[in-house]
Parts: sequence; structure tokens; C-alpha cells
Amino acid sequence: MEKREAIFDKELSIRFDADVQLTSEEMTVNNILSEIRREELNARGGEFILSQNFRDVKPEILNGKLYNMLNSMPKGGILHSHAIGNAWDMIKLGTYKDTCYINRGSGTEDVPTGRFTYSVTKPKNTEGVNWVNVVQERAQSDNVTLYDIELYNSIQFFTPGSEMDNDEIWVYFDATIWRMASLLSDEDVWTKIIYDGINSLINDGVQHLEMRGFMNYIMQNGKRKYNTTQIIFKWLQIIQDINKNVSPEEQFTVKFIYVLGRWDSSENIYQGLVNTINLQQGPTGNYVIGFDIVDEEYRFNSLLHYIDTWLDIEKYALENSVNVPNYFFHAGETNWNKGDCDNLIDAVLLNTTRIGHGYALRDTPILMDIIKRKNIAIEVCPLSNQLLRLLVDVRNHPAVCMMNEGVQITISSDDPVIYGYEGVTFDFYSAYVSWDLHLKSMKKIVFNSIDYSGLHRVEKQQARQRLEQRWDDWILSMLN
Repeated sequence: MEKREAIFDKELSIRFDADVQLTSEEMTVNNILSEIRREELNARGGEFILSQNFRDVKPEILNGKLYNMLNSMPKGGILHSHAIGNAWDMIKLGTYKDTCYINRGSGTEDVPTGRFTYSVTKPKNTEGVNWVNVVQERAQSDNVTLYDIELYNSIQFFTPGSEMDNDEIWVYFDATIWRMASLLSDEDVWTKIIYDGINSLINDGVQHLEMRGFMNYIMQNGKRKYNTTQIIFKWLQIIQDINKNVSPEEQFTVKFIYVLGRWDSSENIYQGLVNTINLQQGPTGNYVIGFDIVDEEYRFNSLLHYIDTWLDIEKYALENSVNVPNYFFHAGETNWNKGDCDNLIDAVLLNTTRIGHGYALRDTPILMDIIKRKNIAIEVCPLSNQLLRLLVDVRNHPAVCMMNEGVQITISSDDPVIYGYEGVTFDFYSAYVSWDLHLKSMKKIVFNSIDYSGLHRVEKQQARQRLEQRWDDWILSMLN
């Protein structure tokens, strides 16, 4: 028995949360949550809830006691998000404007079918593009409710069956993203969605957000109305207005990561890196924390493809006495055995600050050890991974292996707008239930989101103080 206990103790000593010690009050809350988890899972009669697709079980999760308790839990920050907002609100706000049009044509590469635009007069039709006024089309429909559901579904991603291969899934995913983004090309709609989206995050227990990109979707005369600096200032003005009306502990902060696509040329990637450096030297420099490239790793370029670009930007930085931007690379977002480990290896060699997804890390034990020693956090997005069909049952997520091996993780929601939810509570729920987590693990993940954030040292200290207060308050509220 002693040898048995020694093995258990050794396993616990290397876990990612080995340094967390809970108070007696926290242990009581842990026991409360564990019991509710057990009751809710047992009530299903043996079929594990997240062995089913999230969309199918979302209503059941939402109506459960456990979800509501986790909803009140402080989450710290979301470190991996491409968009925020409520998709139904986008439909109600955008498509009810007289100026909203939808492409009902066969589509082109630039204007795919289902893409929205806003115009005082009807836009010109071209081959593959047939603009139809949405308000008029709705008025002519037999059922307005069903019509709006159709529009809503057009900006939602639903996990395909086996009829789609990986490339086709990503094509569908990207098209959904861009249809959603086109609804935000109207400035009034964009502003309202961002404002309400941030308030929703605050209500979800989130105090900090790190965006991949800037959601710079507002258009005027067929072009982006604002440059990157200007759109950041619009974000900051909204946040300033919100922070006037929330408690000191709920003060909200944001940072941005400049992103380009894996399909971009080396010249475009280089220019994006230069743009990132220039933004960091400019009036919004405090808010732009680094650079990333995104999209499918099978179909598009690897990190190694841009090796000359990474070397050239180091030379540029040296010649101009500036720093190379921090990298926050998407890497290993795949379930192919050894499929995209190259990107993980190259991300580490390029000194990435964090890794987005890192799903394929399970296939690289040596690299996992290096990541642990270099203290690189993995931005885990469990529901996004399930919805994009990397796995079926969330219990099988490789984050379990990462945590057991002592790799630090955070939990994020990735693209919740097109997945039909807001915030990050659903992701925390999926992790807590699927990985049989202890409250000490949840606490570690929450505080990791500040400790591994792009906040600067003083900002990080202040954010951690706010989070500690909110966490203590939550523990007390759970005991009352």
C-alpha cells in the first residue's frame, strides 16, 4: 500500500496544479460542486453528457444547477477569442435595417452566397452576386420566424457528419465566419454588439479579453472605414463607458493579437509583422501584444514555410532598434496522429509566448516536456475542438494529459458567436465535468488566465488582486 500511495503522490506532485492549496472554505465548495456534478451525471442513466455534441445537450446544461453555479464563478480572462457578441442580436439588429442586403446569387470568391452588406441604394448585381433587400424578402416570406431562423443558422456552425472531410469542414467554418462578420459591417450594429458582448462577458465572470484580430469589420463605400489604430480606439471608448458603470472588481480590460491567415504570402506576413511593430510603437501600443497566423494547418502554409520571414523580421527589428513582436501561434489544432506536430515544434523554436489549441501535443512527449520547462501555456478550447470534430467525447481531450504532465493551460471559447453561445462558462463546465476536475484545478486554470496573459507587470498585479477578491467573494457566496 505504501508503494501504491507513493505512486499516487508522485503523480500529483507533477500536475499543473500541484502548487495550489485550498482553504477549508474552498474545500467545502469543492465538495458541494462535486456532489452536484455526481447527481447530474447519474441522473442521465450512464450516458455521459458531453459524449454528445454540445449543441444537442446545451439546453440540458443550461438548465442544470451545476452550470448556474459555474456561471457565477470568476473566470479571469479569455485568452483565445476571435469574436464576441450574440448571434441572435446580430440578426435582430442587422437584418431589420432597411439598408441590409443579402447575396442570393451563386456567389463569388469575394462575395459568397449568403454574405450581407448595407447600402442606402440597392448594390449593383454582378455575375454570381444577386443582392436582395432582407426587410423586403422577410415581408414576402410565409413565416417570419422560420425566415429569421434560416438567417441565424447561416451564421452558425453545426458539426457536419462524415459526408465532409477536414478540408470541407474548414471551408464551411470559414464561410460561416465571414457571413457573421459581414453582418457587423454596419457601424451602429457593430457598436451595439461589441458593447453588449463585453457586458455579457462581465456577467459571465470575465474581467480580461485577448482578441485574435480586431473585429475590424465596419465598411464604408466598399472599404474598411477605420484603420487598426482607429478601431482599437473604438473598442477602448466602449470599454471606458462600460467601466464607468461596473464595480472596481469588475473593471474590464482588453488586449489584441494581430492576425493574418496561413494562406497569406510571405510578403504579406512580413508586412503584418512590421504593422504589429508600428502599432506597438504608436498611441495604442499598450494594447497590441503580439502576432499570430490562423486557419487550417493541413490545407495552408506551415510556420516553417515562412522561415525566411521570421528571420527577416529579426533583422528588421535589430536594424530599427525595436523588439520582434511576441508570438501567440495557433499550432497543433488537429487530431491527425503526428499530423501537424511540425507547427508545434516550430512554434516553440520561435519562442512563442503561448500556444493556441495545441491539441496534437499529446503526440510529442519530448516537446511536451520542453513546453513545460519553458513555461508556455496552452490555450485550450474544448468545445471548439469538439464542434470542429477533432473529437467526439470531451473526456478524451488531450488537455487531461497536459495537466497530468504539468503543462499549464487556460480555457477559452475560441469562436462562440458561431457556436451559439457567449462567454466561457460552457467551456469551464465541459472541462469540469469531462475531466473530473477538482476545484484546485479550476482555480489554477482561472488564475493562469491572468498569470499567462499579455497584461504588463503592473496591470497583471492589479488584475490578480481584483481576481483574488472576486474569487474570495464567490467562495463566500457559495457557502451562504
